[in-house]
Amino acid sequence: VSGYTESAMTLYEMILSHLVDFSITEEQFMAIQDKIVRDYQNFPLTDAHQQTREKGAEIFHHIKYNWDESLPIVQSSTLSDIREFGKMLYKKTFVEGLVYGDFSKTDAGKTLRLFKEKTRTKGIKRENAFELDFLLQENPEDVYYVDQLSVNNSCFSREYVLGDDTPQIRAASLIISQALQQPFFTEMRTNQQLGYVVWSYAHARDETHYVNFLIQSGVYPADELNQRADDFIATTPDIIGGLDKKTFQQLKDSAIEKLEKKPKSIQERSNKFKNYIFEHKGDFKYDEKTKEALKAVEHASVVDLLSEMVAKGSRRTATILMFADGHENSSEIQSSFKNMNEWKTSRVYR
Repeated sequence: VSGYTESAMTLYEMILSHLVDFSITEEQFMAIQDKIVRDYQNFPLTDAHQQTREKGAEIFHHIKYNWDESLPIVQSSTLSDIREFGKMLYKKTFVEGLVYGDFSKTDAGKTLRLFKEKTRTKGIKRENAFELDFLLQENPEDVYYVDQLSVNNSCFSREYVLGDDTPQIRAASLIISQALQQPFFTEMRTNQQLGYVVWSYAHARDETHYVNFLIQSGVYPADELNQRADDFIATTPDIIGGLDKKTFQQLKDSAIEKLEKKPKSIQERSNKFKNYIFEHKGDFKYDEKTKEALKAVEHASVVDLLSEMVAKGSRRTATILMFADGHENSSEIQSSFKNMNEWKTSRVYR
């Protein structure tokens, strides 16, 4: 909720009232239900890369309900069910909140008081609240998930574990991401013409950093994309190792410049503080530490880290191969498990 103090507070109270005592007609409910049902039913017809990334979430998240698990729940739900669920939703909560801008301490306290009054909630400790955990890959391994799609595009996606969160890993992640984005795109899309969707990027899940490569193709099956990407990724240490001193410094400077970019609005500043507080455990020097690591990072150390990340003897990966309708798995590559849920019970998520 944002805006002038008085109007923001008024809107906040309206939202709270609707959260605990929403009123919609049976016709409105049925229209909403129909929209959700159709979205779930049409998901198998969405772009291959969307379905592939959804499968990635099923692997990496300790709890993930896919569309075909959710569909029957939505179909059988009634307005009465939703009203009953709404009554119990706020019985026990752990609340994280940020009030920023032209709010007095009294106004900030009022937002919490109003939430408690409206929801009649009982506070619980953070450790007793639901929190999403992610797959832990401590040792070298290649996890594969192979499946068939109903659309006319295949997709390859692979995530490499770069390392646990430190300023040095963050610095390397920013450099590797920038350095590989264009070469991967140029080779896979322009030179080899594998498909129009070609991405490489770095990202983090909680305390772990990853580098991801993805290709969607209407011409080549997923196992062919897998092999071609694998061949290219093996050369990435040479690509970064071959950068001259000036180019490597430009990558560092570019990453530092992005971190130094000032927020342009109250909302941007509040989001930055929110991330410091809730995502980075109150470390308000998080970006500053990353900048210092970028200034200090050596060319050779980035190459060494990338070499360890991609080497077959040390890499930790999860690869998803989704075959288009009509594309054959000629290499007969198989998933690492027969039943994902059973496999997940044998794994550690944190």
